[in-house]
Amino acid sequence: MFNQTNSCLRLRNHFVHLINSFNLYDHDDSLTRAEQILSTRIFIVFLSISLYSVLTITALLPQTRTITLVLPSPNEFNNFVNEYKSTPTCRCSQVSISYEQFFSLDSRFHQVCSSDFITEQWFSSLFNENTSSYHPLDFRLTASPQFQVLAVLCTMSRETVLHAQEQFLSTQFITPNALSKFDFDTYTAALIDQLNKTTVAEFYADNHFISSIIDQYEYTSALRTNFYTISIPGSSSYTNFPTVYPTQANLDQSSFISNGTCSCDVTSNCAYPAGIYNHSMSIVPNEIFLPDASRLFAVTGFKIGCVPQNALLQSTLECLYNQSCLNMFVALTAAITTVAPLNMSSSSRFLLTTTIELMFKNLMLESWEGFTNFSESFRTCAPKACSYSYVQRFYFIYMMTTLISLYGGMSVVFQTMSPCL
Repeated sequence: MFNQTNSCLRLRNHFVHLINSFNLYDHDDSLTRAEQILSTRIFIVFLSISLYSVLTITALLPQTRTITLVLPSPNEFNNFVNEYKSTPTCRCSQVSISYEQFFSLDSRFHQVCSSDFITEQWFSSLFNENTSSYHPLDFRLTASPQFQVLAVLCTMSRETVLHAQEQFLSTQFITPNALSKFDFDTYTAALIDQLNKTTVAEFYADNHFISSIIDQYEYTSALRTNFYTISIPGSSSYTNFPTVYPTQANLDQSSFISNGTCSCDVTSNCAYPAGIYNHSMSIVPNEIFLPDASRLFAVTGFKIGCVPQNALLQSTLECLYNQSCLNMFVALTAAITTVAPLNMSSSSRFLLTTTIELMFKNLMLESWEGFTNFSESFRTCAPKACSYSYVQRFYFIYMMTTLISLYGGMSVVFQTMSPCL
């Protein structure tokens, strides 16, 4: 223990002696030894203060760093974005890119649009030589035209969606810089949503305009469901009488309702629950079409009215999902028996009680999805280089480089000045 203490004392004394005797000017004969040691100490103090000042300033001074990726792949680009939590600037070699190069669209329509209910065979089986003799309240009078209208609605919806997709995919995506995957996904999701909303809105506006024109001109249905013509006895003249339907609790609010009736000369939206009756009835001018006890069957969900199209739009597809309802309908209409009901278990965003009008306003679409390929988009953009700049303090390499570059000059200056102080 005593020997260890003595060793420490000797080492400390030796170190103190080295510091006290440290001399950088022992070669300068113009200075005494005391002046040489004093000049050395002045030099060390000034150099240390200066180096510390330089080190502090360079540490606190913000430095702009730029990182460059040459010909980056999509994976390298994504890894870079994830590492630095920022998007580098990547100038695209090709700033205009067609959407079809990295975009695909998939539309799925309501199952009725691919069912037997919109086939020519089904329409034909619902129409025979006795059809025109049925009373306007009897669904057999308008069943075939209504299902033909349903087929037209499906066709219009498909063609509208297909046309919108073709137009969209032929559009050019213009971007001067490559987008990060997050920005790319956000942008394309917004595009799909906007495409859906715009297409539906334009489609509804166009069809509403056409329907308004048809209503304005009050054309006469050949089925005598809205107007019927009667010859005036003793003359060659004819007179038209509007059809008058009983009102329904859920009748469209725009319909004219007076004393529990709805007249087709005021609105074409009159509608009444569809049924099948046991006999034909002669039409009496200005007589209200009233159901009687001879109704054989109520066709759940369907409506009859002034115009087959308008009545169909106010209808639902409930009966087509129900095997019992469909069997009874087929039996009473002599329709083809090979038709299958709609699948109740098939996923749908529409309820069974959703009107065909609401489905049609939404283009009969169950879903309209977009699929994107970020890698293909990035490769088409083909950036030659990506650069990213950021500000950093306490950048060690910069601090050391600056310190080393200044050390030599400060050392010479202070070594020359110290003997003069």
